[in-house]
Amino acid sequence: MASNTLFISGGDINEELETEILEIYTSGPNASVLINADIGDNQKRWLIFGICIQSVLAPTLRKFTEPVARNLYNVTQNTHGIQTQTYPNQLKKYPSSGRDLNYEAINNNHLIPRVRRQPDVGKYDYKVTSHVEFSKLFLNTFMAQYTAFNETCDLSALLGIIINIDKFPQPVQSVALKVRSDVRNQWAHCNFDEWDSLKYQTAFQLMHQLVRCLQLNTTDEADIQAELTKWETRGFMFLQGYGVNQQVVKEIRQQTRALADYTLKMKSGLDSKFAQVHDAMFRINGEIVLACSRISSIESKQNEQQTDIAIENVQKEHGMKIEENVSNTAAIAKNVEILKIRDDSTAKNVSKLENENKIMKEDISDIKTDITEIKVGIKDFRNYMPMSKPSRKTLFYPPNRSETFVAREAELCKLKDICIGKSNGNHTLVICGLGGCGKTTLTLEFAWRSQEFYSAGVFWMSAETQDTLEDSLTSLAIDVDTTGKDFKGTFKRTLSSWKRNTLGHIIITSRREPNEVEELMVVKIEDCINLNVFEKEEGLDFLKRRTGINYNNNDDTIMSLVEELGGLPLALEQAAAHKKSIKCSFSDYVRKFEKKRLKLLKTAPSLIKVNKSRLAIATTWQLNIDYITRQSKIEGLGTAAATVIQIASFLFADDIPLELINVGSPFVDDSSLVEVLEDEMGCKQVIEILTRFSLFQ
Repeated sequence: MASNTLFISGGDINEELETEILEIYTSGPNASVLINADIGDNQKRWLIFGICIQSVLAPTLRKFTEPVARNLYNVTQNTHGIQTQTYPNQLKKYPSSGRDLNYEAINNNHLIPRVRRQPDVGKYDYKVTSHVEFSKLFLNTFMAQYTAFNETCDLSALLGIIINIDKFPQPVQSVALKVRSDVRNQWAHCNFDEWDSLKYQTAFQLMHQLVRCLQLNTTDEADIQAELTKWETRGFMFLQGYGVNQQVVKEIRQQTRALADYTLKMKSGLDSKFAQVHDAMFRINGEIVLACSRISSIESKQNEQQTDIAIENVQKEHGMKIEENVSNTAAIAKNVEILKIRDDSTAKNVSKLENENKIMKEDISDIKTDITEIKVGIKDFRNYMPMSKPSRKTLFYPPNRSETFVAREAELCKLKDICIGKSNGNHTLVICGLGGCGKTTLTLEFAWRSQEFYSAGVFWMSAETQDTLEDSLTSLAIDVDTTGKDFKGTFKRTLSSWKRNTLGHIIITSRREPNEVEELMVVKIEDCINLNVFEKEEGLDFLKRRTGINYNNNDDTIMSLVEELGGLPLALEQAAAHKKSIKCSFSDYVRKFEKKRLKLLKTAPSLIKVNKSRLAIATTWQLNIDYITRQSKIEGLGTAAATVIQIASFLFADDIPLELINVGSPFVDDSSLVEVLEDEMGCKQVIEILTRFSLFQ
């Protein structure tokens, strides 16, 4: 605290005011006698205010003014070269305000001898080398005696800088001007008669107002305001004689001495009368020292009395406790024997409990494992159980989901992120990939999992041909009541304003590459999901789930089949259906597959390069069709099953009405087919064979 300083500039106190200060000091019947130790209330108020501007307000304003002065100096360096200027081309007036700049205040220019009582300005050093020197240009010479924005820069200089430089906010300048004229200068004049209660309150109100105008951060402003309030209340309470703790007394004493010492240091060599002002302040400090001594003496006596009383109370208390302890010792001895017996029993029980706890932990671990497996099972059940059309949803068009959907979690997450994450508009995505790689199955799975999100409905449009598109759109138009006179009118009423007036998403499946989709469909490539075939592990999982195999003995054989089929989901589905229907082993199926594939390769023209994926699908289909042909004959159906699948290949794949499988009108030429289809059971038997091999669903 002693490092805080106060600078009383000689220019602020004229001879008349100095005389008044000395009169306060020398007042009384004998000027040579020490002043009365009783300090007047006005002097006390004057002292407290001096401590506040010395230790609280001045340090705050130094931190506030220095950045502004530095920034302004840097700007003036760039615009006017003030750091290298020479006479007579120096900057004479501050540009924005037109204020004359006082170069006498820097570089010891005030020490240059005057010529005919006028400053010899031609010999001045006009180079302004720092923001500290720059700030002095706005002050009177007698105020610009500081060397940095530290203790040497007193409140008078700080207020002058704020008032004279127009870069400071107007509210700050206005309050600073009022602080200087109404309280700071009057404090420096040492006219104690002015420092009544009203003056004291006004001074602190202005200091609080100035701190608020600085717009400091909340924490700093609160700390400074609290410090001002502390000195306003607790400090004055002490000087009025109210009881305060020793720490407050020491702080007031320290600040008073620092104030007096700094006053003497700043005025030594300039005016000997200010040594008397220093003595007066030192006498005030002496009164505070006496008060400290009195407080210490009172505290010492209180401590002695409290010690005697405490000793007496302790002796009484200890005597009673000793008697009580003696009477309890015998009982404790008996209890010790009882506790020893109980301890042996407890040790046995603890050992037993430890064993039981160990067994319990093992049981809990097993239960946790079971719960984890149950959770996995529930998740699989929820994701892969067959589902019918959701209740209360009339506009839910997707076909039934696959009961053996596996893998594709990354693609499902991407669909969810893109679609559900962009629910505030309409958006189009394209799933690209080879035929049979699972594009439709993936889209179906997402539609079923997201049915609750799309509350208005999920529509399924088939666009393989113009006819299938018209059928799908017409079905939708009937449900939403947007049918027109013809398909063109229906199309316009149903889809013309959809993307402008609604929220929703379109998912398109296509065999085109993503770069082709981007070009033809005007869809960004990042909105294309390129679906690949199954990895080996994914294909293994699919075949085991599809065929209901739970053991791992055939994993190597199954993975070799996955590799032979190129991981293509459609080919894997046909292979699984064949294996499950005829109950052959995977090894037998692999041998059949290799044999049939070789036969297909031999029948292909030698100049045609056979695509591996197409060959895998063709081979699995041919194996199933061959078996259907044989099974149809075995079950007495002749070639009916093979003929029906051949006819169905010309129809739209989704939702073929059962009524189309009939004898025809007139009857078809194949008499064996007519014989089978005339019988309702024969028709069902044909469909069962085709469904068994996953050609129908």
